[in-house]
Amino acid sequence: MDLYFLLKKSYVSFEDLIAVSKKKFGAGFSEKLFLEQLIYWGDIESYDIEYLAENIEPQVIKDFLESQVKNFTDKFVKKHWPI
Repeated sequence: MDLYFLLKKSYVSFEDLIAVSKKKFGAGFSEKLFLEQLIYWGDIESYDIEYLAENIEPQVIKDFLESQVKNFTDKFVKKHWPI
């Protein structure tokens, strides 16, 4: 949920999030694993968070993060394997 708000409110771009993570964690950061974890929701339990200003359905967050990952991977593919 934290990443959703940071990205949605444009406090950080997805590209900057990846770059900062690589810099901070070095070889301990797996970009592939991070992207996979953002879109895997198989074992996530949903519960209400009362202190939020707005109530956001889990599906909205899931859809948003999936679109962020897709946009990032599309840009990566176009950059590294242009047609």
